[in-house]
Amino acid sequence: MAIKFLNTVAVDTNVLYVDAINNRVGIGTTSPAEKLYVNSISGDARIGLNAPTGSDTEIKFSNNGVVQYSIGHDDATDNFVIGTANVDTPKVSIDKAGNVGIGTTGPGYPLDVVGIIKTSTSFLGTTAIIQKVTALNANGIQFTNNGGSEKMRITDGGNVGIGTTSPSGLLHIKKDNALATFEIQGGLNTQTTAGAVNGEINFGVNDPSTTGGIGASIKNISQISNGAHNGLAFFTGLQSRTPYLQQMLYFTAQGGLSFGTTNTAYGTSGQILKSNADAPPSWVNASTVIGGPYLPLTGGTMTGTNGVLMPDLFKLKFGDATTPDLEIYHDGSNSYIKDNGTGTLNLQGSTQVLIGGTNGEVGVQYVENAGVGLRHNNVAKLTTESTGVAVVGNITVDSALLSNQENTDIDTGAEVVAQVAHATYTAAFFDFVVKKGTNVRSGTVYACHNGDTTPLVEFTETSTQDLGDTSDVVLSVDISSTQMRLLATVTSDDWSVKSLIRAI
Repeated sequence: MAIKFLNTVAVDTNVLYVDAINNRVGIGTTSPAEKLYVNSISGDARIGLNAPTGSDTEIKFSNNGVVQYSIGHDDATDNFVIGTANVDTPKVSIDKAGNVGIGTTGPGYPLDVVGIIKTSTSFLGTTAIIQKVTALNANGIQFTNNGGSEKMRITDGGNVGIGTTSPSGLLHIKKDNALATFEIQGGLNTQTTAGAVNGEINFGVNDPSTTGGIGASIKNISQISNGAHNGLAFFTGLQSRTPYLQQMLYFTAQGGLSFGTTNTAYGTSGQILKSNADAPPSWVNASTVIGGPYLPLTGGTMTGTNGVLMPDLFKLKFGDATTPDLEIYHDGSNSYIKDNGTGTLNLQGSTQVLIGGTNGEVGVQYVENAGVGLRHNNVAKLTTESTGVAVVGNITVDSALLSNQENTDIDTGAEVVAQVAHATYTAAFFDFVVKKGTNVRSGTVYACHNGDTTPLVEFTETSTQDLGDTSDVVLSVDISSTQMRLLATVTSDDWSVKSLIRAI
Protein backbone atom coordinates (compact mmCIF):
# COMPACT_ATOMS: atom_id res chain seq x y z
CA MET A 1 0.00 0.00 0.00
CA ALA A 2 1.29 3.49 -0.81
CA ILE A 3 0.10 6.95 0.25
CA LYS A 4 0.50 9.88 -2.07
CA PHE A 5 0.28 13.45 -0.80
CA LEU A 6 -0.55 16.07 -3.42
CA ASN A 7 -0.47 19.09 -1.15
CA THR A 8 -0.14 20.02 2.50
CA VAL A 9 -1.77 17.43 4.76
CA ALA A 10 -2.04 17.41 8.53
CA VAL A 11 -2.76 14.14 10.27
CA ASP A 12 -3.20 15.20 13.86
CA THR A 13 -0.76 18.11 13.99
CA ASN A 14 0.56 16.82 17.28
CA VAL A 15 1.72 13.67 15.53
CA LEU A 16 2.42 13.97 11.77
CA TYR A 17 2.47 16.82 9.28
CA VAL A 18 3.39 16.41 5.61
CA ASP A 19 4.44 19.46 3.57
CA ALA A 20 4.15 17.91 0.11
CA ILE A 21 4.92 21.24 -1.58
CA ASN A 22 8.38 21.55 0.03
CA ASN A 23 8.87 17.78 0.40
CA ARG A 24 9.16 17.96 4.19
CA VAL A 25 7.74 15.85 7.01
CA GLY A 26 7.21 17.12 10.53
CA ILE A 27 6.57 15.05 13.61
CA GLY A 28 5.17 17.16 16.41
CA THR A 29 5.36 20.34 14.28
CA THR A 30 3.50 21.88 11.34
CA SER A 31 6.51 23.82 10.12
CA PRO A 32 9.34 21.26 9.56
CA ALA A 33 12.66 22.99 8.92
CA GLU A 34 14.28 19.90 7.35
CA LYS A 35 13.21 17.01 5.14
CA LEU A 36 12.41 15.11 8.35
CA TYR A 37 11.99 17.22 11.50
CA VAL A 38 11.11 15.75 14.88
CA ASN A 39 9.86 18.17 17.56
CA SER A 40 9.17 17.11 21.11
CA ILE A 41 6.76 19.30 23.00
CA SER A 42 7.86 17.71 26.27
CA GLY A 43 10.45 15.10 27.18
CA ASP A 44 13.09 13.63 24.86
CA ALA A 45 12.99 13.75 21.08
CA ARG A 46 13.90 10.28 19.85
CA ILE A 47 13.87 8.35 16.58
CA GLY A 48 13.79 4.58 16.99
CA LEU A 49 14.91 1.96 14.44
CA ASN A 50 14.20 -1.71 15.09
CA ALA A 51 15.29 -4.72 13.03
CA PRO A 52 14.86 -8.49 13.56
CA THR A 53 17.56 -10.43 15.35
CA GLY A 54 20.51 -11.05 13.05
CA SER A 55 19.89 -7.94 10.98
CA ASP A 56 21.66 -4.57 10.84
CA THR A 57 19.98 -1.29 11.79
CA GLU A 58 21.31 1.65 9.81
CA ILE A 59 20.70 5.07 8.35
CA LYS A 60 22.19 5.66 4.89
CA PHE A 61 23.27 8.96 3.33
CA SER A 62 23.22 9.10 -0.47
CA ASN A 63 24.32 11.54 -3.12
CA ASN A 64 22.55 11.35 -6.47
CA GLY A 65 21.33 7.86 -5.58
CA VAL A 66 24.75 6.55 -4.53
CA VAL A 67 25.21 5.65 -0.87
CA GLN A 68 28.13 7.63 0.55
CA TYR A 69 27.96 6.92 4.28
CA SER A 70 25.95 4.86 6.74
CA ILE A 71 25.58 4.82 10.51
CA GLY A 72 23.90 2.30 12.71
CA HIS A 73 24.19 -1.00 14.54
CA ASP A 74 26.31 -3.82 13.05
CA ASP A 75 24.77 -7.11 14.17
CA ALA A 76 27.99 -9.04 13.37
CA THR A 77 30.08 -7.09 15.91
CA ASP A 78 27.26 -5.69 18.09
CA ASN A 79 28.96 -2.29 17.69
CA PHE A 80 27.68 1.14 16.68
CA VAL A 81 29.55 1.94 13.48
CA ILE A 82 30.10 4.64 10.91
CA GLY A 83 30.67 3.03 7.51
CA THR A 84 30.78 3.75 3.82
CA ALA A 85 28.29 1.80 1.67
CA ASN A 86 26.78 0.06 4.72
CA VAL A 87 27.56 -0.82 8.31
CA ASP A 88 29.27 -4.02 7.16
CA THR A 89 32.16 -1.85 5.91
CA PRO A 90 32.85 0.10 9.11
CA LYS A 91 35.38 2.90 9.40
CA VAL A 92 34.65 3.83 13.02
CA SER A 93 33.33 1.37 15.64
CA ILE A 94 32.09 2.02 19.17
CA ASP A 95 31.57 -1.02 21.39
CA LYS A 96 29.25 -1.25 24.38
CA ALA A 97 32.11 -0.53 26.77
CA GLY A 98 32.53 2.88 25.13
CA ASN A 99 35.78 2.02 23.31
CA VAL A 100 36.21 3.77 19.97
CA GLY A 101 38.03 1.98 17.15
CA ILE A 102 39.34 3.61 13.96
CA GLY A 103 40.50 1.06 11.44
CA THR A 104 39.48 -1.82 13.76
CA THR A 105 36.14 -3.41 14.70
CA GLY A 106 37.46 -4.66 18.03
CA PRO A 107 38.82 -1.67 19.96
CA GLY A 108 40.57 -2.65 23.16
CA TYR A 109 41.10 0.86 24.51
CA PRO A 110 39.05 4.09 24.87
CA LEU A 111 40.65 5.10 21.54
CA ASP A 112 42.16 2.32 19.42
CA VAL A 113 43.65 3.42 16.08
CA VAL A 114 45.08 1.04 13.49
CA GLY A 115 47.11 3.08 11.00
CA ILE A 116 48.79 6.48 10.89
CA ILE A 117 47.71 9.47 12.97
CA LYS A 118 48.43 12.81 11.30
CA THR A 119 48.06 16.02 13.25
CA SER A 120 47.41 19.51 11.93
CA THR A 121 49.47 22.61 12.65
CA SER A 122 47.29 23.25 15.70
CA PHE A 123 48.96 20.32 17.48
CA LEU A 124 52.24 21.34 19.10
CA GLY A 125 52.48 24.12 16.53
CA THR A 126 53.49 21.91 13.60
CA THR A 127 52.33 19.17 11.27
CA ALA A 128 53.40 15.70 12.39
CA ILE A 129 52.70 12.05 11.71
CA ILE A 130 52.56 9.44 14.49
CA GLN A 131 52.75 5.84 13.37
CA LYS A 132 53.26 2.43 14.97
CA VAL A 133 56.08 0.72 13.13
CA THR A 134 57.97 -2.55 13.13
CA ALA A 135 61.67 -1.99 12.52
CA LEU A 136 64.95 -3.54 13.64
CA ASN A 137 62.98 -6.54 15.00
CA ALA A 138 61.19 -4.34 17.57
CA ASN A 139 57.77 -2.71 17.64
CA GLY A 140 57.65 0.99 18.40
CA ILE A 141 56.11 4.37 17.73
CA GLN A 142 57.54 6.59 15.01
CA PHE A 143 57.22 10.38 14.86
CA THR A 144 57.85 11.92 11.44
CA ASN A 145 57.37 15.30 9.82
CA ASN A 146 54.88 15.90 7.04
CA GLY A 147 57.48 14.87 4.48
CA GLY A 148 57.88 11.42 6.03
CA SER A 149 61.30 12.06 7.60
CA GLU A 150 61.55 10.38 11.01
CA LYS A 151 62.38 12.70 13.89
CA MET A 152 61.85 10.51 16.97
CA ARG A 153 61.13 6.89 17.86
CA ILE A 154 59.97 5.10 21.01
CA THR A 155 60.79 1.38 20.96
CA ASP A 156 58.65 -1.38 22.40
CA GLY A 157 61.16 -1.62 25.26
CA GLY A 158 60.71 2.06 26.19
CA ASN A 159 63.94 3.46 24.70
CA VAL A 160 63.64 6.90 23.10
CA GLY A 161 65.72 7.71 20.06
CA ILE A 162 66.19 11.19 18.61
CA GLY A 163 68.18 11.16 15.39
CA THR A 164 68.48 7.34 15.50
CA THR A 165 66.10 4.48 14.70
CA SER A 166 67.80 2.08 17.12
CA PRO A 167 68.23 3.77 20.52
CA SER A 168 70.58 1.79 22.73
CA GLY A 169 69.50 3.38 26.01
CA LEU A 170 66.50 4.98 27.68
CA LEU A 171 67.43 8.21 25.87
CA HIS A 172 69.68 8.14 22.83
CA ILE A 173 70.42 11.39 20.99
CA LYS A 174 72.48 11.29 17.81
CA LYS A 175 73.43 14.00 15.37
CA ASP A 176 76.22 13.62 12.83
CA ASN A 177 78.25 16.63 11.69
CA ALA A 178 75.85 19.17 13.16
CA LEU A 179 74.76 20.66 16.46
CA ALA A 180 72.32 18.52 18.47
CA THR A 181 70.91 19.76 21.77
CA PHE A 182 68.83 18.20 24.51
CA GLU A 183 67.56 20.51 27.18
CA ILE A 184 65.80 20.19 30.54
CA GLN A 185 64.51 23.60 31.52
CA GLY A 186 66.73 25.16 34.12
CA GLY A 187 69.01 22.16 34.44
CA LEU A 188 70.66 20.14 31.70
CA ASN A 189 71.83 20.66 28.13
CA THR A 190 73.78 18.16 25.99
CA GLN A 191 75.25 18.85 22.59
CA THR A 192 77.66 17.52 19.98
CA THR A 193 79.32 19.41 17.16
CA ALA A 194 81.44 18.47 14.19
CA GLY A 195 85.14 19.16 14.17
CA ALA A 196 87.22 19.78 17.25
CA VAL A 197 84.59 19.48 20.00
CA ASN A 198 82.88 16.09 20.18
CA GLY A 199 80.59 16.28 23.18
CA GLU A 200 79.27 18.64 25.82
CA ILE A 201 76.83 18.60 28.74
CA ASN A 202 75.83 21.99 30.17
CA PHE A 203 74.04 22.49 33.48
CA GLY A 204 71.84 25.48 34.27
CA VAL A 205 72.52 27.43 31.06
CA ASN A 206 70.16 29.02 28.57
CA ASP A 207 72.17 29.40 25.38
CA PRO A 208 74.72 26.67 24.54
CA SER A 209 76.00 28.54 21.48
CA THR A 210 77.74 31.37 23.37
CA THR A 211 80.81 31.56 25.57
CA GLY A 212 80.28 32.35 29.23
CA GLY A 213 77.12 32.02 31.28
CA ILE A 214 76.08 30.60 34.62
CA GLY A 215 76.40 26.97 35.58
CA ALA A 216 78.87 24.20 34.72
CA SER A 217 79.81 22.04 31.75
CA ILE A 218 81.46 18.72 30.95
CA LYS A 219 83.21 18.27 27.61
CA ASN A 220 84.80 15.44 25.65
CA ILE A 221 87.79 17.06 23.98
CA SER A 222 89.32 15.59 20.80
CA GLN A 223 91.52 18.50 19.72
CA ILE A 224 92.65 21.73 21.34
CA SER A 225 94.74 24.71 20.40
CA ASN A 226 98.08 23.34 21.63
CA GLY A 227 97.86 19.92 19.94
CA ALA A 228 95.63 16.92 19.32
CA HIS A 229 94.72 15.31 22.63
CA ASN A 230 91.69 13.35 23.77
CA GLY A 231 90.28 13.91 27.21
CA LEU A 232 87.38 14.87 29.46
CA ALA A 233 87.20 18.35 31.03
CA PHE A 234 84.98 19.82 33.76
CA PHE A 235 84.36 23.59 33.82
CA THR A 236 82.67 26.22 35.93
CA GLY A 237 80.43 28.44 33.88
CA LEU A 238 79.58 27.61 30.29
CA GLN A 239 82.51 26.22 28.28
CA SER A 240 81.39 25.65 24.70
CA ARG A 241 84.24 27.33 22.78
CA THR A 242 87.79 28.60 23.25
CA PRO A 243 89.49 29.91 25.33
CA TYR A 244 89.77 27.16 27.95
CA LEU A 245 90.17 29.44 30.95
CA GLN A 246 87.51 28.05 33.27
CA GLN A 247 88.77 24.48 33.48
CA MET A 248 88.53 22.98 36.98
CA LEU A 249 89.16 19.26 36.42
CA TYR A 250 90.66 17.45 33.42
CA PHE A 251 91.38 13.81 32.59
CA THR A 252 93.86 13.28 29.78
CA ALA A 253 93.73 10.35 27.40
CA GLN A 254 97.03 9.18 28.90
CA GLY A 255 95.49 8.95 32.36
CA GLY A 256 96.61 12.34 33.67
CA LEU A 257 94.41 14.22 36.12
CA SER A 258 94.65 18.00 36.55
CA PHE A 259 92.91 20.45 38.94
CA GLY A 260 92.26 24.17 38.52
CA THR A 261 94.52 24.58 35.49
CA THR A 262 94.19 26.15 32.05
CA ASN A 263 94.83 24.62 28.66
CA THR A 264 98.53 24.20 29.39
CA ALA A 265 97.70 20.97 31.24
CA TYR A 266 96.05 19.25 28.27
CA GLY A 267 99.13 17.26 27.33
CA THR A 268 100.55 14.15 28.92
CA SER A 269 101.30 16.03 32.14
CA GLY A 270 98.99 15.98 35.10
CA GLN A 271 98.68 14.07 38.34
CA ILE A 272 97.41 10.54 38.98
CA LEU A 273 96.27 9.22 42.33
CA LYS A 274 98.45 6.12 42.67
CA SER A 275 97.62 3.32 45.08
CA ASN A 276 100.53 2.10 47.26
CA ALA A 277 100.55 -1.17 49.15
CA ASP A 278 102.46 0.10 52.22
CA ALA A 279 101.44 3.77 52.28
CA PRO A 280 98.42 6.00 51.69
CA PRO A 281 97.61 6.85 48.05
CA SER A 282 99.83 9.58 46.63
CA TRP A 283 99.75 11.95 43.68
CA VAL A 284 102.43 11.28 41.09
CA ASN A 285 103.19 12.70 37.65
CA ALA A 286 101.48 10.74 34.86
CA SER A 287 104.59 10.59 32.68
CA THR A 288 106.65 8.88 35.42
CA VAL A 289 104.21 6.10 36.27
CA ILE A 290 105.20 2.80 34.65
CA GLY A 291 103.43 0.34 36.89
CA GLY A 292 100.06 -0.06 38.55
CA PRO A 293 96.68 -1.60 37.86
CA TYR A 294 96.70 -0.58 34.21
CA LEU A 295 98.73 -1.32 31.10
CA PRO A 296 101.13 1.57 30.37
CA LEU A 297 101.33 2.94 26.85
CA THR A 298 104.94 1.76 26.60
CA GLY A 299 103.92 -1.84 27.29
CA GLY A 300 104.05 -4.03 30.36
CA THR A 301 102.36 -6.93 32.12
CA MET A 302 98.69 -6.95 33.06
CA THR A 303 97.81 -8.39 36.47
CA GLY A 304 94.59 -9.40 38.20
CA THR A 305 92.07 -12.18 37.79
CA ASN A 306 89.11 -10.38 36.19
CA GLY A 307 90.36 -10.61 32.61
CA VAL A 308 89.56 -8.05 29.93
CA LEU A 309 85.92 -7.21 29.22
CA MET A 310 85.15 -5.77 25.80
CA PRO A 311 81.69 -4.33 25.11
CA ASP A 312 79.41 -5.37 22.26
CA LEU A 313 80.54 -4.25 18.78
CA PHE A 314 84.04 -3.53 20.15
CA LYS A 315 86.79 -4.30 17.63
CA LEU A 316 90.16 -5.62 18.71
CA LYS A 317 92.75 -4.89 16.03
CA PHE A 318 96.36 -6.02 15.70
CA GLY A 319 98.55 -4.09 13.29
CA ASP A 320 97.64 -1.10 11.15
CA ALA A 321 96.48 -2.75 7.89
CA THR A 322 93.26 -1.26 6.36
CA THR A 323 92.07 -4.82 4.65
CA PRO A 324 92.35 -7.27 7.72
CA ASP A 325 94.19 -10.60 7.16
CA LEU A 326 92.00 -12.55 9.64
CA GLU A 327 88.58 -11.67 11.01
CA ILE A 328 86.51 -13.38 13.72
CA TYR A 329 83.11 -11.77 14.13
CA HIS A 330 79.34 -12.14 14.38
CA ASP A 331 77.16 -10.04 12.06
CA GLY A 332 73.98 -10.32 14.14
CA SER A 333 72.80 -13.45 12.31
CA ASN A 334 75.86 -15.67 11.73
CA SER A 335 79.40 -16.14 13.04
CA TYR A 336 82.46 -16.05 10.80
CA ILE A 337 86.15 -16.94 10.80
CA LYS A 338 87.33 -15.23 7.61
CA ASP A 339 90.82 -15.50 6.10
CA ASN A 340 91.37 -12.42 3.92
CA GLY A 341 95.16 -12.68 3.66
CA THR A 342 97.63 -14.80 1.74
CA GLY A 343 98.50 -18.40 2.57
CA THR A 344 96.40 -21.13 4.16
CA LEU A 345 93.87 -21.02 7.01
CA ASN A 346 95.06 -23.76 9.40
CA LEU A 347 93.15 -25.37 12.26
CA GLN A 348 95.59 -27.49 14.24
CA GLY A 349 95.39 -29.66 17.37
CA SER A 350 98.11 -31.58 19.22
CA THR A 351 96.03 -34.80 19.38
CA GLN A 352 92.79 -34.25 17.50
CA VAL A 353 90.52 -31.59 15.98
CA LEU A 354 86.73 -31.86 16.29
CA ILE A 355 84.09 -29.88 14.36
CA GLY A 356 80.57 -30.18 15.67
CA GLY A 357 77.58 -28.56 17.33
CA THR A 358 77.14 -26.87 20.69
CA ASN A 359 75.22 -29.95 21.91
CA GLY A 360 78.45 -31.98 21.88
CA GLU A 361 77.79 -33.92 18.68
CA VAL A 362 80.76 -34.27 16.32
CA GLY A 363 80.48 -33.96 12.55
CA VAL A 364 84.15 -34.10 11.54
CA GLN A 365 86.98 -35.71 13.55
CA TYR A 366 90.70 -35.55 12.88
CA VAL A 367 92.94 -37.78 15.02
CA GLU A 368 96.70 -37.26 14.85
CA ASN A 369 98.58 -40.20 13.29
CA ALA A 370 95.23 -41.99 12.74
CA GLY A 371 92.77 -40.56 10.25
CA VAL A 372 89.77 -38.38 9.48
CA GLY A 373 86.16 -39.40 10.07
CA LEU A 374 82.77 -38.06 8.97
CA ARG A 375 79.77 -38.65 11.22
CA HIS A 376 75.99 -38.56 10.79
CA ASN A 377 74.03 -37.78 13.95
CA ASN A 378 77.27 -38.38 15.89
CA VAL A 379 77.68 -41.90 14.41
CA ALA A 380 80.83 -42.57 12.30
CA LYS A 381 79.93 -43.28 8.67
CA LEU A 382 83.20 -42.76 6.74
CA THR A 383 86.76 -42.98 8.08
CA THR A 384 90.15 -42.99 6.42
CA GLU A 385 92.42 -45.95 7.21
CA SER A 386 96.00 -46.92 6.34
CA THR A 387 94.68 -49.22 3.61
CA GLY A 388 91.95 -46.95 2.26
CA VAL A 389 88.48 -45.85 3.34
CA ALA A 390 85.97 -47.61 5.60
CA VAL A 391 82.23 -47.00 5.14
CA VAL A 392 79.55 -47.92 7.67
CA GLY A 393 76.15 -48.34 5.98
CA ASN A 394 75.13 -48.07 2.34
CA ILE A 395 76.72 -46.15 -0.51
CA THR A 396 74.38 -44.33 -2.88
CA VAL A 397 75.77 -43.20 -6.23
CA ASP A 398 73.14 -40.97 -7.83
CA SER A 399 70.22 -43.43 -8.16
CA ALA A 400 72.32 -46.61 -7.70
CA LEU A 401 72.91 -48.47 -4.41
CA LEU A 402 75.95 -50.37 -3.10
CA SER A 403 75.25 -52.21 0.16
CA ASN A 404 76.49 -55.11 2.27
CA GLN A 405 73.85 -57.29 3.98
CA GLU A 406 73.99 -60.73 5.56
CA ASN A 407 72.26 -63.38 7.66
CA THR A 408 74.87 -65.44 9.52
CA ASP A 409 72.53 -67.85 11.33
CA ILE A 410 69.95 -69.41 9.05
CA ASP A 411 68.14 -72.43 10.49
CA THR A 412 65.68 -74.84 8.88
CA GLY A 413 63.12 -72.92 6.84
CA ALA A 414 63.20 -69.70 4.78
CA GLU A 415 64.85 -66.52 6.00
CA VAL A 416 65.63 -63.10 4.47
CA VAL A 417 69.27 -62.51 3.57
CA ALA A 418 69.08 -59.07 1.88
CA GLN A 419 66.50 -56.66 0.46
CA VAL A 420 66.08 -53.46 -1.55
CA ALA A 421 63.09 -51.16 -2.07
CA HIS A 422 61.39 -52.24 -5.28
CA ALA A 423 59.82 -48.78 -5.75
CA THR A 424 63.34 -47.33 -5.96
CA TYR A 425 65.30 -50.10 -7.71
CA THR A 426 64.17 -52.17 -10.73
CA ALA A 427 67.06 -54.65 -10.75
CA ALA A 428 69.51 -55.99 -8.16
CA PHE A 429 72.67 -58.08 -8.32
CA PHE A 430 73.20 -60.10 -5.11
CA ASP A 431 76.83 -61.31 -4.99
CA PHE A 432 76.62 -64.06 -2.35
CA VAL A 433 78.64 -66.53 -0.31
CA VAL A 434 76.82 -69.55 1.21
CA LYS A 435 78.82 -71.23 3.96
CA LYS A 436 78.55 -73.94 6.59
CA GLY A 437 81.81 -75.37 7.84
CA THR A 438 83.88 -76.35 4.79
CA ASN A 439 80.85 -76.32 2.49
CA VAL A 440 80.95 -73.14 0.42
CA ARG A 441 79.09 -71.82 -2.61
CA SER A 442 79.61 -68.39 -4.18
CA GLY A 443 77.94 -66.69 -7.07
CA THR A 444 75.47 -64.04 -8.15
CA VAL A 445 71.69 -63.85 -8.09
CA TYR A 446 70.33 -61.49 -10.69
CA ALA A 447 66.78 -60.26 -10.00
CA CYS A 448 64.43 -57.79 -11.64
CA HIS A 449 60.74 -56.88 -11.54
CA ASN A 450 58.35 -55.30 -14.04
CA GLY A 451 57.14 -52.43 -11.84
CA ASP A 452 53.45 -53.37 -12.06
CA THR A 453 51.02 -52.69 -9.21
CA THR A 454 51.52 -56.38 -8.39
CA PRO A 455 55.13 -56.70 -9.52
CA LEU A 456 56.33 -59.84 -11.23
CA VAL A 457 59.88 -60.83 -10.31
CA GLU A 458 62.41 -63.06 -12.07
CA PHE A 459 65.85 -64.15 -11.02
CA THR A 460 68.81 -66.26 -12.15
CA GLU A 461 71.51 -67.76 -9.97
CA THR A 462 74.97 -68.08 -11.44
CA SER A 463 77.38 -70.12 -9.30
CA THR A 464 81.03 -69.40 -9.85
CA GLN A 465 82.39 -71.84 -7.28
CA ASP A 466 81.09 -74.86 -5.27
CA LEU A 467 83.20 -76.47 -2.55
CA GLY A 468 81.66 -79.36 -0.64
CA ASP A 469 77.91 -79.97 -0.39
CA THR A 470 75.63 -76.92 -0.36
CA SER A 471 72.55 -78.70 -1.68
CA ASP A 472 70.70 -77.96 1.59
CA VAL A 473 70.47 -74.28 0.54
CA VAL A 474 68.14 -72.92 -2.14
CA LEU A 475 68.23 -69.19 -2.99
CA SER A 476 65.17 -67.36 -4.33
CA VAL A 477 63.80 -63.85 -4.81
CA ASP A 478 60.31 -62.50 -4.01
CA ILE A 479 58.37 -59.25 -3.56
CA SER A 480 57.07 -58.62 -0.04
CA SER A 481 55.39 -55.33 0.88
CA THR A 482 57.79 -52.63 -0.36
CA GLN A 483 60.89 -54.85 -0.65
CA MET A 484 62.44 -57.12 -3.29
CA ARG A 485 64.10 -59.76 -1.11
CA LEU A 486 66.83 -62.40 -1.43
CA LEU A 487 65.69 -65.53 0.51
CA ALA A 488 67.60 -68.61 1.65
CA THR A 489 65.58 -71.78 2.26
CA VAL A 490 67.62 -74.45 4.13
CA THR A 491 66.88 -78.02 5.27
CA SER A 492 69.48 -77.97 8.07
CA ASP A 493 70.62 -75.46 10.68
CA ASP A 494 73.61 -73.10 11.05
CA TRP A 495 73.99 -71.79 7.51
CA SER A 496 75.45 -68.36 6.75
CA VAL A 497 74.71 -66.23 3.68
CA LYS A 498 76.57 -62.96 3.10
CA SER A 499 75.86 -60.68 0.13
CA LEU A 500 77.07 -57.54 -1.61
CA ILE A 501 74.14 -55.80 -3.29
CA ARG A 502 74.36 -53.62 -6.38
CA ALA A 503 70.93 -52.17 -7.14
CA ILE A 504 69.86 -49.88 -9.99
